Amino acid sequence: MTKRQKKHIFTVLRIIICVVFVALAVQGLSIHDKVTLKADSSNGERVCRLAGEDDATVTILTQDGEEQVVPRENVAVDSEGSERIERGLGTAFKSSNPVYLFLAIALFAPVPLIQSLRFQLMLRAQEIELTYWESVKITMGGNFLNFVFLIGSTAGDVFKAYCTTLHTERKTEAVTTILFDRVVGLSGLLVVAGLMSFTGSADPMLRKLGVFALVMLGIFLLGAWMITAPKLSELVLQKMFARLPGIEYLKRIHGATERLIRHRPMLLLCLFLAVVLQFMVVGAGVLCARALHMDFSGDKAWDYFAYIGCGHMVAAIPISLMGIGTMEIAYKQFFLGEYGTLPQLLCLAIWVRVLQLIWSLPGALFTSVSQYRQQEKELEDELGE
Repeated sequence: MTKRQKKHIFTVLRIIICVVFVALAVQGLSIHDKVTLKADSSNGERVCRLAGEDDATVTILTQDGEEQVVPRENVAVDSEGSERIERGLGTAFKSSNPVYLFLAIALFAPVPLIQSLRFQLMLRAQEIELTYWESVKITMGGNFLNFVFLIGSTAGDVFKAYCTTLHTERKTEAVTTILFDRVVGLSGLLVVAGLMSFTGSADPMLRKLGVFALVMLGIFLLGAWMITAPKLSELVLQKMFARLPGIEYLKRIHGATERLIRHRPMLLLCLFLAVVLQFMVVGAGVLCARALHMDFSGDKAWDYFAYIGCGHMVAAIPISLMGIGTMEIAYKQFFLGEYGTLPQLLCLAIWVRVLQLIWSLPGALFTSVSQYRQQEKELEDELGE
């Protein structure tokens, strides 16, 4: 079986997983508004499609498709006395506050620019000089391919690897830097989600998520220490390299890792940029939740930072296309009931992705898809998938 055949099989499996997760996420979703009517002498409680309403009446659609006006006092209420009217997905979209959505788009705007600066600094640690403008073009082109042209694939990373290797002979180091750029970005997300988990309400789930995020961050730091510890590196890593194929490439990868970690001021600056960037990304998602009129009472505002950050972490797990389905299931677990309705939280997941798509589109100006296709096989043959 060739590499491309394996790649196609893996893509098909991810599509299947994506479909399954989406089906689980939308289970129970209503596109249209629904209203529950009180039981009467001839019928029990009825759930009907809501066609309209005013202060005194509601208009429902009967099974025959005809409109029927019902007095408002016939609408059933819940234990808190609220009318049992369930807003559908369409209403959630239509009722989105455009002011908060515009603010979310504006807050997300600096994200690719900060990504570009971080990428430039990490390349500099490998003695690969790249101008900031070139880094912007490569980063935004990669984002465009990841989010628009080949959603959920590694097209953007391959594009970034190819473009970066055009500026240096240190190709292995360049590709290794792209991998570490993702790790640093994830570390920033762990910091945001971890800190916010201990800032919000006393929800036990938040505390568990915070502990998990900080443990993962600790594992990253421990791994960095193990790589740079001279004796441990010599006794363990070098012996491991001696038994593995492609020893020269592995040594160069290890050397690139050491070089990056030993540039501590630069690495700390990159981590700081990652934290700032992730606060913007998550903050834009919180503004989208505001736009959808989700519940922000009490200390819940900080809860959104933790939950949306964890949603991004779940979406980063490469088992589904672009995290489609996995993020929705995470939001369903976090938000459903106390924070918002199913249509609202699914709309939230959609708006979060729309933000990414909007600021990925400028990358189309820097991406030649035909040229990328011609060079992809050459790059894979030289560096390995």
